[in-house]
Amino acid sequence: MGKHIFTKKAIRGKKLTKDELYQVKKQMIFEEHCKESSAIFGKPYEEVHRWLDEFMGAPGIGMKHRRFRHHEAGIRKITKLFGEDAGKVARQHVATDLKEEGWNEKEHPFPKDEDHYIRMGLF
Repeated sequence: MGKHIFTKKAIRGKKLTKDELYQVKKQMIFEEHCKESSAIFGKPYEEVHRWLDEFMGAPGIGMKHRRFRHHEAGIRKITKLFGEDAGKVARQHVATDLKEEGWNEKEHPFPKDEDHYIRMGLF
């Protein structure tokens, strides 16, 4: 049995394991990205956010999943898979996440690929 984390839900009688808590966090992040896309682009683009964050929470990866697709190469792949509009949504998603890492578009270049993402110290 996993270690239990106490949250507001736990106070109401339910204990969440660390994995369950992570899944709740993942869903909340997904919903925030969809809400932002709806506000800016007129629809949630769920497929874009799922693809970008596919590796989030994978064993040994956690939030370090961003190195795999949160860069120009990932955005080009999204554009091929889902179209030009999806590429714009992907860029917004990546920029939002990079800002959480301390990235500033006026001071730092947009990551080109996984190696560049790592060299920028974002991993």
